Amino acid sequence: MAVRGESKEREAWLRSRLEELERIDRPSASDGELEAAEWIVDRLGETGVEARIEIESAHGTYWWPIGIGTAAGQRGEWPGSSRGSSVPP
Repeated sequence: MAVRGESKEREAWLRSRLEELERIDRPSASDGELEAAEWIVDRLGETGVEARIEIESAHGTYWWPIGIGTAAGQRGEWPGSSRGSSVPP
Protein backbone atom coordinates (compact mmCIF):
# COMPACT_ATOMS: atom_id res chain seq x y z
CA MET A 1 0.00 0.00 0.00
CA ALA A 2 3.00 2.33 -0.22
CA VAL A 3 1.85 3.43 -3.66
CA ARG A 4 -1.52 4.57 -2.31
CA GLY A 5 0.20 6.55 0.48
CA GLU A 6 2.56 8.18 -2.02
CA SER A 7 -0.40 9.01 -4.24
CA LYS A 8 -2.22 10.73 -1.36
CA GLU A 9 0.94 12.67 -0.46
CA ARG A 10 1.36 13.79 -4.06
CA GLU A 11 -2.30 14.80 -4.26
CA ALA A 12 -1.96 16.84 -1.06
CA TRP A 13 1.19 18.50 -2.42
CA LEU A 14 -0.51 19.33 -5.73
CA ARG A 15 -3.62 20.63 -3.96
CA SER A 16 -1.55 22.93 -1.75
CA ARG A 17 0.23 24.35 -4.84
CA LEU A 18 -3.09 24.91 -6.60
CA GLU A 19 -4.60 26.61 -3.55
CA GLU A 20 -1.53 28.84 -3.30
CA LEU A 21 -1.87 29.85 -6.95
CA GLU A 22 -5.61 30.43 -6.81
CA ARG A 23 -5.20 33.02 -4.04
CA ILE A 24 -3.56 35.36 -6.56
CA ASP A 25 -6.13 37.71 -8.12
CA ARG A 26 -5.14 37.59 -11.79
CA PRO A 27 -7.42 39.29 -14.30
CA SER A 28 -6.14 39.39 -17.86
CA ALA A 29 -3.07 41.61 -18.40
CA SER A 30 -2.91 42.55 -14.70
CA ASP A 31 -0.09 42.72 -12.18
CA GLY A 32 -1.68 39.64 -10.61
CA GLU A 33 -1.38 37.73 -13.87
CA LEU A 34 2.34 38.53 -13.95
CA GLU A 35 2.67 37.53 -10.29
CA ALA A 36 0.99 34.20 -11.05
CA ALA A 37 3.29 33.62 -14.03
CA GLU A 38 6.35 34.36 -11.88
CA TRP A 39 5.00 31.97 -9.23
CA ILE A 40 4.68 29.21 -11.84
CA VAL A 41 8.21 29.85 -13.16
CA ASP A 42 9.55 29.66 -9.59
CA ARG A 43 7.70 26.39 -8.86
CA LEU A 44 8.95 24.85 -12.11
CA GLY A 45 12.47 26.00 -11.28
CA GLU A 46 12.25 24.17 -7.95
CA THR A 47 11.79 20.93 -9.89
CA GLY A 48 14.66 21.64 -12.28
CA VAL A 49 12.52 22.80 -15.19
CA GLU A 50 13.71 25.94 -16.96
CA ALA A 51 10.88 28.32 -17.83
CA ARG A 52 10.54 31.95 -18.83
CA ILE A 53 7.83 34.57 -19.09
CA GLU A 54 7.23 36.22 -22.43
CA ILE A 55 5.79 39.71 -22.05
CA GLU A 56 3.34 40.83 -24.73
CA SER A 57 1.32 43.99 -25.03
CA ALA A 58 -2.35 43.56 -24.18
CA HIS A 59 -5.33 45.75 -23.49
CA GLY A 60 -6.60 43.65 -20.59
CA THR A 61 -10.05 42.86 -21.90
CA TYR A 62 -11.62 40.99 -24.75
CA TRP A 63 -14.71 43.22 -24.88
CA TRP A 64 -13.15 45.89 -27.11
CA PRO A 65 -12.10 43.55 -29.93
CA ILE A 66 -15.42 41.73 -29.80
CA GLY A 67 -17.43 44.94 -29.50
CA ILE A 68 -15.74 46.71 -32.41
CA GLY A 69 -16.29 43.78 -34.76
CA THR A 70 -19.86 43.33 -33.57
CA ALA A 71 -20.68 47.01 -34.00
CA ALA A 72 -19.21 47.04 -37.50
CA GLY A 73 -21.15 43.90 -38.34
CA GLN A 74 -24.41 45.35 -37.09
CA ARG A 75 -23.89 48.41 -39.26
CA GLY A 76 -23.18 46.15 -42.24
CA GLU A 77 -19.71 47.57 -42.75
CA TRP A 78 -16.37 45.93 -43.30
CA PRO A 79 -13.25 48.02 -42.58
CA GLY A 80 -11.85 49.41 -45.83
CA SER A 81 -14.92 48.63 -47.90
CA SER A 82 -17.52 50.96 -49.30
CA ARG A 83 -20.30 51.85 -46.86
CA GLY A 84 -22.90 49.14 -46.60
CA SER A 85 -20.77 46.37 -48.09
CA SER A 86 -21.10 43.24 -45.99
CA VAL A 87 -18.25 41.30 -47.56
CA PRO A 88 -14.53 41.95 -47.45
CA PRO A 89 -13.12 43.89 -50.43
